[in-house]
Amino acid sequence: MNSTPDYMKHVLAVFGAYLAITVAGLLYVSRVRGIRYGEPGFVEAMVPFLLVLVVFAIASFLVYTKKRPTRFTVPTNYLYYALMLVPLLGVLAYYWSMRFTPTAAFLLPLVGTACVGVGEELVVRGMLLKEFLRKHSALRSALISGLIFGAAHAINILGGSPLRLVATQLVSTTVVGVCYGLLYARTQNIVLLAVEHALWDYIMLSGATKEIPVLGLIMVGLLALRLILTFVLAFDLKRTAGPVLVDAA
Repeated sequence: MNSTPDYMKHVLAVFGAYLAITVAGLLYVSRVRGIRYGEPGFVEAMVPFLLVLVVFAIASFLVYTKKRPTRFTVPTNYLYYALMLVPLLGVLAYYWSMRFTPTAAFLLPLVGTACVGVGEELVVRGMLLKEFLRKHSALRSALISGLIFGAAHAINILGGSPLRLVATQLVSTTVVGVCYGLLYARTQNIVLLAVEHALWDYIMLSGATKEIPVLGLIMVGLLALRLILTFVLAFDLKRTAGPVLVDAA
């Protein structure tokens, strides 16, 4: 009888619980508070749920990594990460130079999106992707986890997000999910991904692109850059046909 724990089932259970808590928050904010996804005040209203999510994600990740220690078999490379982060920091700096005010209303979206960035990266890349990386190539693992990550954003329709916006988000988050998956195989640093993810969500959900329309065009350009980097990363990792993650010695 095989007594080896089925870690994939454990990870999927964590992922399902994470989605369930998110759905509860979306329904509460949209139905009870009357604030739809993307409307002013939405992220702020979601903060209590996001705090629960990030605590749950951190606890789950720590338990998982303790029971499932691993190491990568490919060298690290931070160039691709820098190419994504530096322009994003430029957008953030410009927005803050134009609109920054030291108020709770301005800073709460940053707290909320920080929770999203940390929570989603720990669960999706830090746990789910790792299980795929142990069995498949980096590219296949990133594609599978990216599709799952993108599909999970369909729940935003429960928060009152218009169908057209949800459809657009499914495509964009799948692209970003695949890119992040490949990027994790190269940086091997979940903290860096969480920072980039949080900043991206902050700019998109804080109202920055509505207040300063040119930032919206820049973010479209940065999404295109992520698509290009996805292909570059895939080419870079194509020589590694097998799994890039193994049990730690």
